[in-house]
Amino acid sequence: MISEYVTYRSPIGMIAFECSIGSVEFLDLAPQSKELLLPTSPLAQDVYRQLDEYFQGTRQHFDFPISVQGTTFEQRVYKTLSNVPYGSTISYQELAFQAGYPRASRAVGSAMKKNKFPLTIPCHRVIKANGSLGFYGGGEQMKAWLLSFEEEHKLK
Repeated sequence: MISEYVTYRSPIGMIAFECSIGSVEFLDLAPQSKELLLPTSPLAQDVYRQLDEYFQGTRQHFDFPISVQGTTFEQRVYKTLSNVPYGSTISYQELAFQAGYPRASRAVGSAMKKNKFPLTIPCHRVIKANGSLGFYGGGEQMKAWLLSFEEEHKLK
């Protein structure tokens, strides 16, 4: 099997992901297909299990392999964002600073729009400097739900 397309029904709606040999190619929080497609490969089954655990509040970090693409800047931003703890937030400005690009907060926002791995590379944790939510591909309501869910389930 070259790739496997799977859909997962979550509290925030349908999530789709595609696995190829050895890695996940994308995770989509707003897929076109609403049909439930169950996993068959070991990797897809692992991703499905990790999503179950996340939405049960028992998993705070995903460890399935992902195929991250992007410029050097984007990859550095994604790596920095991946270190933002579950249940925490960071501003676009602070993320740019921590990634080594202190004057690139707008470019960080552009990188977030290209993120093919929401939840795994947790762009829902990035907010505006004034504390407002800012843009999110899944919508403001989904972003607010994810932040509230993580705050409720983080280890105290």
